[in-house]
Amino acid sequence: VQPMHGPGYQTFPALYRSYVYFLSSTANRELFMQDPMTYLTQPSPKPVVPIRMAIIGPPKSGKTTLARRFAEEYGCLRLSIGEAIRLVLETQPRTQLGRAIQHHLLKGLTVPDELAIRALEVAIMDMRSQTRGFILDACPVSRRQVELMTQRAIIPVRVIELQLSSKEVVTRATLDRYSPERVLPLHDSAQILTIKLAA
Repeated sequence: VQPMHGPGYQTFPALYRSYVYFLSSTANRELFMQDPMTYLTQPSPKPVVPIRMAIIGPPKSGKTTLARRFAEEYGCLRLSIGEAIRLVLETQPRTQLGRAIQHHLLKGLTVPDELAIRALEVAIMDMRSQTRGFILDACPVSRRQVELMTQRAIIPVRVIELQLSSKEVVTRATLDRYSPERVLPLHDSAQILTIKLAA
């Protein structure tokens, strides 16, 4: 996996002949300086193909846990629809998209799929997403979202679908409800889980 580079990531420069080479660690720099020609005569690496993946499944099936693991392992961006909407509201509240989202939220309505996918498109413009790729967490959830994502060329190359029985969903939700780490009330009542499973 290609190391991360850019603002916020430290590089370790090494001067050899008339060129400056940037390495990912001091150990790599020392190895390079011991025998630079070993590294300079190697064939050029193939371009890194960004990861484009979606993880879908029923509630409490472990989508977010798995998405975080992938993001941590490969250095790519993990995104859910809610996070994409929050990103637009925090960074671009005065844009047409930001105002349209606020209009729905202030009325107590859910954000329509069209606006949600546009927010996702904005969030994917992040540099890390462009260079390393993205993991979509619990998205898409409907055929309409798939159609909108296709129109906007947000097409995951790989989709992982997690499966879980309804009984196990309720069991996990009950255990989560009494977990000591739980701080805020979550939307995991029996009625809400039933509606989510039916959808």
